[in-house]
Amino acid sequence: MKVLNFAIALMLIAFSNYSCAQQAQEKTEKAANTEQTTPQQTQSETPAGQVVDIDVNQFRQMMSQPDVVVLDVRTPQEVAQGKITDDALNIDVTNKPLFEQEIEKLDKDKTYLVYCRSGHRSGIASQEMVRRGFKKVYNLKGGILAWQQANQ
Repeated sequence: MKVLNFAIALMLIAFSNYSCAQQAQEKTEKAANTEQTTPQQTQSETPAGQVVDIDVNQFRQMMSQPDVVVLDVRTPQEVAQGKITDDALNIDVTNKPLFEQEIEKLDKDKTYLVYCRSGHRSGIASQEMVRRGFKKVYNLKGGILAWQQANQ
């Protein structure tokens, strides 16, 4: 009886390990597929209500599409040092009451390309926008630092 219980326990452990390995492989494949999407694929396939991190090339390509708003969430002092585009709307995410007030004035059906200095604050701002009902929000990975490095 002990041998039978031991054999059953070993089979359960082996099955569990196989299942976990398969799930990990599926997650890795899904992540790899996500990174290889083009801006057009990303915009059309993005589930509403999720922030999508995009790279500099995707950001650049999406900027020229209709109904796209580039949103700079840095402080006024940082903005004074330069912007990705003169058309960028600036709403400082570090001033939370003002940020919340100003984003409520925006059209939630437009596409928003959000950036900050390094991508961290824009990630927070993007999540808040999605939480408030924005449907298409894209965060620039690496922020303006990545933009500047790519455009040297």
